[in-house]
Amino acid sequence: SYSAGTSFIITGPGSPVQSNSAFLKPISRVPNPANTVYFMENSGRFAFLTNYEDGGCSSSCPDNSTDIDIAVRGWHRRNWMFNAAYVDGHAATIKMQGHAEPAPRQQSYPGCDTSTDAAFEQCHTFWRCVIFRGPQWQLDTLPAAAVNTGVLWNGSSCVNRRE
Repeated sequence: SYSAGTSFIITGPGSPVQSNSAFLKPISRVPNPANTVYFMENSGRFAFLTNYEDGGCSSSCPDNSTDIDIAVRGWHRRNWMFNAAYVDGHAATIKMQGHAEPAPRQQSYPGCDTSTDAAFEQCHTFWRCVIFRGPQWQLDTLPAAAVNTGVLWNGSSCVNRRE
Protein backbone atom coordinates (compact mmCIF):
# COMPACT_ATOMS: atom_id res chain seq x y z
CA SER A 1 0.00 0.00 0.00
CA TYR A 2 2.92 2.33 -0.67
CA SER A 3 3.95 4.11 -3.84
CA ALA A 4 7.19 5.65 -5.03
CA GLY A 5 7.50 9.38 -4.49
CA THR A 6 7.55 10.50 -8.10
CA SER A 7 7.63 13.78 -9.96
CA PHE A 8 7.75 13.76 -13.75
CA ILE A 9 8.56 16.49 -16.26
CA ILE A 10 7.23 16.68 -19.81
CA THR A 11 7.68 19.55 -22.24
CA GLY A 12 5.16 18.64 -24.93
CA PRO A 13 3.76 15.82 -27.07
CA GLY A 14 6.47 13.40 -28.16
CA SER A 15 8.86 14.62 -25.49
CA PRO A 16 10.65 12.27 -23.11
CA VAL A 17 9.21 11.89 -19.64
CA GLN A 18 11.90 12.82 -17.13
CA SER A 19 12.07 11.94 -13.44
CA ASN A 20 12.60 14.94 -11.20
CA SER A 21 12.46 12.75 -8.08
CA ALA A 22 14.51 9.96 -6.54
CA PHE A 23 12.71 7.53 -8.89
CA LEU A 24 15.31 6.05 -11.32
CA LYS A 25 18.06 8.21 -9.82
CA PRO A 26 21.15 6.83 -8.06
CA ILE A 27 21.24 7.81 -4.39
CA SER A 28 24.53 9.60 -5.03
CA ARG A 29 22.61 12.05 -7.28
CA VAL A 30 20.01 12.96 -4.64
CA PRO A 31 21.24 16.23 -3.05
CA ASN A 32 19.20 15.97 0.16
CA PRO A 33 18.52 12.26 0.90
CA ALA A 34 17.41 12.93 4.50
CA ASN A 35 14.55 15.13 3.26
CA THR A 36 13.66 13.40 -0.04
CA VAL A 37 10.71 10.99 -0.03
CA TYR A 38 11.41 7.60 -1.61
CA PHE A 39 8.10 5.88 -0.80
CA MET A 40 4.90 7.02 0.86
CA GLU A 41 1.43 5.78 1.66
CA ASN A 42 -0.52 5.32 -1.53
CA SER A 43 -3.50 7.17 -0.05
CA GLY A 44 -1.46 10.38 -0.08
CA ARG A 45 0.15 9.86 -3.50
CA PHE A 46 -1.20 13.10 -4.96
CA ALA A 47 -1.77 15.10 -1.75
CA PHE A 48 1.06 17.46 -2.76
CA LEU A 49 -1.06 18.64 -5.72
CA THR A 50 -3.99 20.04 -3.73
CA ASN A 51 -2.77 23.60 -4.32
CA TYR A 52 -0.97 23.01 -7.64
CA GLU A 53 -3.14 25.24 -9.83
CA ASP A 54 -3.01 28.08 -7.27
CA GLY A 55 0.50 28.89 -8.51
CA GLY A 56 -0.53 28.97 -12.17
CA CYS A 57 0.67 25.44 -12.89
CA SER A 58 -1.27 22.68 -14.64
CA SER A 59 -0.94 18.94 -15.10
CA SER A 60 -1.06 17.03 -18.37
CA CYS A 61 -2.46 14.04 -16.55
CA PRO A 62 -6.22 14.05 -15.90
CA ASP A 63 -5.72 11.77 -12.88
CA ASN A 64 -3.74 14.52 -11.12
CA SER A 65 -6.80 16.58 -10.26
CA THR A 66 -6.36 19.37 -7.76
CA ASP A 67 -10.11 19.60 -7.15
CA ILE A 68 -9.92 17.76 -3.85
CA ASP A 69 -12.76 19.02 -1.68
CA ILE A 70 -12.48 16.43 1.10
CA ALA A 71 -9.66 15.67 3.51
CA VAL A 72 -7.40 12.81 2.46
CA ARG A 73 -6.64 10.42 5.30
CA GLY A 74 -3.56 8.34 5.79
CA TRP A 75 -3.67 4.69 6.85
CA HIS A 76 -3.78 5.77 10.50
CA ARG A 77 -6.98 7.79 9.83
CA ARG A 78 -5.39 11.21 10.36
CA ASN A 79 -6.19 13.89 7.77
CA TRP A 80 -3.27 14.77 5.51
CA MET A 81 -0.79 12.70 7.57
CA PHE A 82 1.13 9.96 5.74
CA ASN A 83 3.95 7.57 6.53
CA ALA A 84 6.99 8.07 4.32
CA ALA A 85 10.35 6.40 3.79
CA TYR A 86 13.22 8.67 2.83
CA VAL A 87 16.16 8.11 0.49
CA ASP A 88 18.57 7.95 3.46
CA GLY A 89 16.61 5.00 4.91
CA HIS A 90 14.70 6.60 7.79
CA ALA A 91 10.92 6.75 8.04
CA ALA A 92 8.58 9.37 9.48
CA THR A 93 5.02 10.62 9.42
CA ILE A 94 4.66 13.75 7.30
CA LYS A 95 1.92 16.29 6.76
CA MET A 96 1.30 16.73 3.05
CA GLN A 97 -1.57 19.02 2.11
CA GLY A 98 -0.31 20.73 -0.99
CA HIS A 99 3.24 22.00 -1.26
CA ALA A 100 5.16 25.19 -0.51
CA GLU A 101 3.73 28.22 -2.30
CA PRO A 102 5.44 29.99 -3.82
CA ALA A 103 7.89 27.24 -4.76
CA PRO A 104 11.30 27.49 -3.10
CA ARG A 105 14.02 29.40 -4.93
CA GLN A 106 17.07 27.26 -5.67
CA GLN A 107 20.65 28.52 -5.79
CA SER A 108 20.94 26.94 -9.24
CA TYR A 109 18.76 25.11 -11.73
CA PRO A 110 19.86 22.32 -14.12
CA GLY A 111 20.80 23.59 -17.58
CA CYS A 112 20.19 27.23 -16.65
CA ASP A 113 22.36 30.30 -16.83
CA THR A 114 21.71 32.14 -13.59
CA SER A 115 24.42 34.79 -14.03
CA THR A 116 21.92 37.67 -14.15
CA ASP A 117 18.77 38.38 -12.16
CA ALA A 118 16.64 38.17 -15.34
CA ALA A 119 18.14 34.78 -16.30
CA PHE A 120 17.63 33.52 -12.75
CA GLU A 121 13.96 34.57 -12.80
CA GLN A 122 13.48 32.85 -16.16
CA CYS A 123 14.98 29.63 -14.76
CA HIS A 124 12.82 29.84 -11.65
CA THR A 125 9.70 30.35 -13.78
CA PHE A 126 10.60 27.26 -15.85
CA TRP A 127 11.27 25.00 -12.83
CA ARG A 128 8.76 26.32 -10.24
CA CYS A 129 5.95 23.95 -11.27
CA VAL A 130 8.05 20.85 -10.54
CA ILE A 131 9.39 21.82 -7.11
CA PHE A 132 7.35 19.92 -4.52
CA ARG A 133 8.33 20.52 -0.90
CA GLY A 134 6.79 20.91 2.51
CA PRO A 135 7.84 20.77 6.16
CA GLN A 136 10.41 17.94 6.50
CA TRP A 137 9.78 16.51 3.02
CA GLN A 138 10.44 17.04 -0.67
CA LEU A 139 9.71 15.03 -3.81
CA ASP A 140 11.99 16.91 -6.22
CA THR A 141 15.74 16.44 -6.28
CA LEU A 142 16.75 19.90 -7.45
CA PRO A 143 19.34 21.18 -8.08
CA ALA A 144 20.22 17.74 -9.53
CA ALA A 145 19.30 17.23 -13.17
CA ALA A 146 16.24 15.17 -14.11
CA VAL A 147 16.79 11.73 -15.66
CA ASN A 148 15.11 10.23 -18.71
CA THR A 149 12.65 7.42 -17.97
CA GLY A 150 12.66 5.83 -21.43
CA VAL A 151 9.01 6.83 -21.85
CA LEU A 152 7.61 9.34 -24.35
CA TRP A 153 4.51 11.44 -23.70
CA ASN A 154 1.97 11.09 -26.51
CA GLY A 155 0.04 14.25 -25.66
CA SER A 156 -3.29 12.64 -24.85
CA SER A 157 -2.65 10.26 -21.99
CA CYS A 158 -0.20 10.53 -19.12
CA VAL A 159 2.64 8.63 -20.79
CA ASN A 160 3.35 6.37 -23.76
CA ARG A 161 6.06 3.72 -23.69
CA ARG A 162 8.77 3.93 -26.29
CA GLU A 163 8.80 0.78 -28.50
